[in-house]
This record gives sequence, structure tokens and C-alpha cells, in this order.
Amino acid sequence: MNNHLSQLQDRIARSDSMIECLRAWCDEFGVALGAMRSDHAPDSGRKPAGDDAMDQLRPQAGESVVHRGVTLFRGDADLLDADSWYIPERLPEAVNKLLTLTDTPFAEALPSKGQTRQTVLLQRSKSLRDDVEGPSGEDDPTRPLLTVQAVITLDGVPVCFVEERLHARLVAGLAQPA
Repeated sequence: MNNHLSQLQDRIARSDSMIECLRAWCDEFGVALGAMRSDHAPDSGRKPAGDDAMDQLRPQAGESVVHRGVTLFRGDADLLDADSWYIPERLPEAVNKLLTLTDTPFAEALPSKGQTRQTVLLQRSKSLRDDVEGPSGEDDPTRPLLTVQAVITLDGVPVCFVEERLHARLVAGLAQPA
């Protein structure tokens, strides 16, 4: 568990795309099969931006900060829950329509050219038992395993602050290397 968790943390820290990182992880370890997709969370649009989000986004007069909550799936397996706060005035109109009318993951709604992602926090969740055997995750494979905060920019301008809570199923039951 600990080795896999450390590997996953390292990959996330080096990745420009959480979706691509998790797709590769799932392929390598057989965690889940199928297409990546997201579904709106029941509280989507209702969470106010915290100080971390506001400090990273630095909205200007006349700009709004919008919340969007989603769960990211691969096939039927839910991999993470995410809360994103973004500034629609900084996005192309087509992107705003996708974000408003569909469940398209935020980073996939943006044009790939000019998009960057910078991880600002990557930590093991406090609820994680970090002993030699590690948690199996069998009891609740959706419990938080890692918390990641990142800023997504478009052409160097911060457009989104995201907090992702990765589920234990990503490492639960993986065989330890010999």
C-alpha cells in the first residue's frame, strides 16, 4: 500500500493532467476499465470559494467565481471527488457552455493549447491509517486517500482552483512488489 501510494503521489506531482495520470495508473494496475467521465455532485454550484482559491485566482472587479463539484469515474468506478472554483469571464464562451451544460471534466473542457496545471498541495488524507499493512479500502473504497489542490491556467492566467480527493480504490488491493 505505502509503496503504491508513494508512487501515485509522485506521478500526480509530475503530471500536467489528473485525468491522464489516473488513466495511465488504472491501465497499469487494472484498477478500473472504461472511459473517463464525470458527473455533477449534488452540491455543485453551492460551495463558496475559500481563501486558498481566492488567493490563487485573484478575481478582479466584475469577475465572478463559480463552484462546480464533480465525481470522476473510469467506467463504473468512482476515482475522485473534485470541487473547482473558476472565473467564467476568463474562459472562452464555448468552454463556459460545456461547463454549464455538460458533465465534461474541467480540464477537458479547456483548449489543450496554453493550458497548464500547477499542484499547490498534495497530502495524504488525515483519515488514512498509514501502518505497515495499510488500509485495505475494502470497507469503503471511496474514502479519501489523497487530497490535491492545483491551479489551472490558460495562457498563463489562473482560471481555476481545484481540490481533488482521490479514493482509496486507486491503491486498495494492489499487490506489493516483490
